[in-house]
Amino acid sequence: MNLVLGPLLTLIIFDITKSRSKLIGDVIAIAMLQFSALAWGVSTIHDQRPVAVVFWENSFITVPALALSEQGLTTDDLAEFGDMTPTLIYAEKSQSHEGLQLLLKRVRQQNLPPHHMLEL
Repeated sequence: MNLVLGPLLTLIIFDITKSRSKLIGDVIAIAMLQFSALAWGVSTIHDQRPVAVVFWENSFITVPALALSEQGLTTDDLAEFGDMTPTLIYAEKSQSHEGLQLLLKRVRQQNLPPHHMLEL
């Protein structure tokens, strides 16, 4: 997106009849817009980077960094599971009826998938 944004805006805004100072102002505005788009993209990629791979019910599922920060956890909290990056975790579903009820309650209340719960 950032590769298209600058040239497209320049093509739309550029007018040969404008004064030099107005053209420089336009280019500065386009550059600021591009830098903000770049910052947003870097932030999004940083939030979605996989910090853990969880084996849950016969599947490997990645856990993004944002899922940890929404729970008030950091990547340091994953150190108890190992020092690899991304951390490999085996999560086991409770076999008891009470444990399953507690799991479902937390899933409904916190809107949190089971593979994002570190205590499992």
